[in-house]
Amino acid sequence: MNSPEFNSRLSGKRKVKTGQGQDSALRQPRDERKLRVEQRTAEQARAGAGLQAEMIERERHQRRGSIQYEITRILAESPKLLEAAPNLLRAICENLGWDVGAIWEIEPQGQVLRCVEVWHGPTIDVAEFETVTRQHTFVSGVGLPGRVWARAQSAWVADVVNDANFPRAPFADKAGLHAAFGFPILCGGAVLGVMEFFTREFREPDLDLLQMFGALGSQVGQFIERRWAEEALKDSEALYHSLVESMPLNLLRKDPQGRFTFANQLFCEELGKPLEEIVGKTDFHSKVRGG
Repeated sequence: MNSPEFNSRLSGKRKVKTGQGQDSALRQPRDERKLRVEQRTAEQARAGAGLQAEMIERERHQRRGSIQYEITRILAESPKLLEAAPNLLRAICENLGWDVGAIWEIEPQGQVLRCVEVWHGPTIDVAEFETVTRQHTFVSGVGLPGRVWARAQSAWVADVVNDANFPRAPFADKAGLHAAFGFPILCGGAVLGVMEFFTREFREPDLDLLQMFGALGSQVGQFIERRWAEEALKDSEALYHSLVESMPLNLLRKDPQGRFTFANQLFCEELGKPLEEIVGKTDFHSKVRGG
């Protein structure tokens, strides 16, 4: 028969074992809940990161769409590249968040690139860099503009300060400029000029950006070609009218319906009528000479 003391010890041991089992049973659901919370938190973090990346990409597309629209508008409203240049540079820099932009054109006689225009943000001091850029010329293959010209394709420099082929590096360093990219202004495969851009940040190459500006470079090239054609046509017309007016002959033109489309000044003076009263008339004797 067990003594009261023995029974008391046995009862205590059972109570201890029972308490340990209860603690273990309680910890298991807590651990499971904690694991589920951690998993849920990780899922939410991944979803948030994905949403943020999607928003950044959407904003990037919007900015680039704005650039394309702005460039098209600026070119349509500008008679020459010289007038369009500062607005083109400003639109690209402001939409991309870059600090400095420059346009270079090829001088046919000297076969060098010469700066046409420089633009920079109002909060950045790049006075020396701008002066050197405006005064400098580049031959094919030298500097960022020269290498774009030589390859007839876009180029990216992660840090111009440490680039072996960037003669303006000391001035870029002083201005705090680092990453840069440039693209050619093309017309029919020929390089007409180069556009380059700089930022105070270090940025790795953006291939999508370079591809987009490759297309925009062709758009600017087509603009220049159209303006050249328009200027050539105006010069040709001016020369034609100068020759026509200087000849001691009555000169006139008619359309297929027999209506006057042009008459020189000598012809108008002989009729005693201004050109406006002659153009569009079909019966010279009854309508023009006779009134």
